[in-house]
Amino acid sequence: MKLTHYISTYKKDIVAFISIAFIYSLLLTYFWGYMGDILIDCGREPFLSEEVLKGKLLYQDHIIFFGPLAYYIQALFFKIFGVNLNIIYAAGAFNAFIVLLLSYLISRTITTIIASLAICFLIITIFIFNNSISNYIFPYTSCILYAVSSILFAVYFGISYLKTSNPLFIILSCIFYGLSILSKYEFIFFFIPLAL
Repeated sequence: MKLTHYISTYKKDIVAFISIAFIYSLLLTYFWGYMGDILIDCGREPFLSEEVLKGKLLYQDHIIFFGPLAYYIQALFFKIFGVNLNIIYAAGAFNAFIVLLLSYLISRTITTIIASLAICFLIITIFIFNNSISNYIFPYTSCILYAVSSILFAVYFGISYLKTSNPLFIILSCIFYGLSILSKYEFIFFFIPLAL
């Protein structure tokens, strides 16, 4: 599909999502550094990722109740960019934007542009820029953020498979479903509706 044909076909969707991205970037600029509480609950996440970077083993040296994927991803970011809370904020902001984009794309398969915009605005206000430990930028546990973005990728690729019957989409859906389980083990229960 040529780019000009794609733009003319999905012009309203592109404009709608650009408006969401603009609002997201304004709020991200305003709230940068104010999400989460490093002293109460959120400080464990960067600490464990830094410990992984130092060679400590999860489940052996540190007890965790979640999957290991988020800690290893953040340790990789620390290795590349240095140990800094802004790295955690940037990873959270990127993941939150992915959640927003995938939520829009998934909702557009079943509803109108206005309803999809409303869903995205609810996600922005309730989940992403919630000034508590349950926000998506710097949450109580970053495992939930990686799990949610992975499961949304799995759903999006599953829908794409149903639309096109391309086997690559079902493989990608299964891979991202597995990544979501590696982040939060309880996401395995999302398999029950698929099995039925």
